[in-house]
Amino acid sequence: MKMLLRCFVIAAVILAGAPAVALPKEQAPDKYLALLARLKQGDVTVDFLELRRAYADSPEYTDATDSDELKAMYGAYHRGDYQEALKHSQQLLARCYLDIDAHQVAFLANREMHVEEEAEFHHRIAHGLIQAIFQTGDGKTAETAWEVLTVHEEYIILGVLGLQPGSQSLVHKGKHNYDVLEPTDPKTHEKVTLYFNIDKPMEHLNKLLSK
Repeated sequence: MKMLLRCFVIAAVILAGAPAVALPKEQAPDKYLALLARLKQGDVTVDFLELRRAYADSPEYTDATDSDELKAMYGAYHRGDYQEALKHSQQLLARCYLDIDAHQVAFLANREMHVEEEAEFHHRIAHGLIQAIFQTGDGKTAETAWEVLTVHEEYIILGVLGLQPGSQSLVHKGKHNYDVLEPTDPKTHEKVTLYFNIDKPMEHLNKLLSK
């Protein structure tokens, strides 16, 4: 699979013997696009938490998940049509390059086709994005809730932890919004309580509703 390449050029105007001239706000380098350009060019050393938070503050942010594309991608992968699975993963990544599912399937499909370098690239991105969520807290309380960019990411985390989905409730505490999930541990059959900070998805939803 050919990787997409976006060139991001930062221009600076410096006068000899004088301080650098500040760029007008509208011309300031976009932090998200700068980090994204590094990642797409193969730099998997980017700070994935910084990348996620920059994305959340950028005009490109969306909390929507294309469920049809997601279903088609996983369907193609499970029936062994890896080229088709990659096509759908590319569609998802074109919409949002931080889509964990799309990177995970790109990793698995490329591995099945023995395209090792590409598989490793997507594996490291998926791992980095997941670890960035875990960096934001431990999920045990509202104060230490995990930050997610979409509600769908909550269920990705449940999958990573090997938990079965259960009840879900919305909680407002102070100025923040939380999804409180009560999944079941299949090994112990016990329920656990996990908190996810959904401030960004809620902010995005409120903006859409106010239009």
